[in-house]
Amino acid sequence: MNLDSKKIMLGLYLRGNALDPCDITAILGISPDYQQVKGESVPSSAGRAITRTIGVWSIKVDAASENIAEPLAEFLTRLNGLIEWGARNSSTLLSLPGVDEGYVDMFVCGSLDTDDQGKVEVEIQPDQVALLAKLHLPLRITFELVRE
Repeated sequence: MNLDSKKIMLGLYLRGNALDPCDITAILGISPDYQQVKGESVPSSAGRAITRTIGVWSIKVDAASENIAEPLAEFLTRLNGLIEWGARNSSTLLSLPGVDEGYVDMFVCGSLDTDDQGKVEVEIQPDQVALLAKLHLPLRITFELVRE
């Protein structure tokens, strides 16, 4: 595997038909990296208007790295406020107004040289797994290996 071309994206996503990102931000006291409002009209890359079909609030960390440890540590540090909010309020993120679904997403993309076997290893420490579990959200993991 060509480690120089590995891309790691980590994100926490809250989504819902009635989700208002400003309400979520006000309740949590944490600003998202990305938000969208259902019904909002935005221009596409081709210049056409697109209407958002769902509300979204998310925190994301993207990295070009050969090891997930550093971006994962940064991501978990950023999620710590959400974990503390849940503990203080004896609540989960899925109980927030307008939230229909929530999940943590891990995406790892890398390119294969012609002699590579396509093996990818990701190691997550037990304490990191325990922190993710405190969010009470599913974890979606996707690996994409592209032959150059």
